[in-house]
Amino acid sequence: MIPILSVERVVGWCIAGVGVYNTIKLYKNNIEEKNKKAIKLLIICCTIALIYNLIVYYITQIVISKFL
Repeated sequence: MIPILSVERVVGWCIAGVGVYNTIKLYKNNIEEKNKKAIKLLIICCTIALIYNLIVYYITQIVISKFL
């Protein structure tokens, strides 16, 4: 179970990392409407990563409780 959890967390961090990268890229252009878009993108990507990690955590807890 531990390697699966590690891979799942890496995927979650990659989703958030893509959001951070795109946010920095858009923010460097220093255009007002692109800055708002960049912040929204960052919030969306981090939220998706958090939800993804929570789903994996709870599914893992359910599987462990059924088999142990």
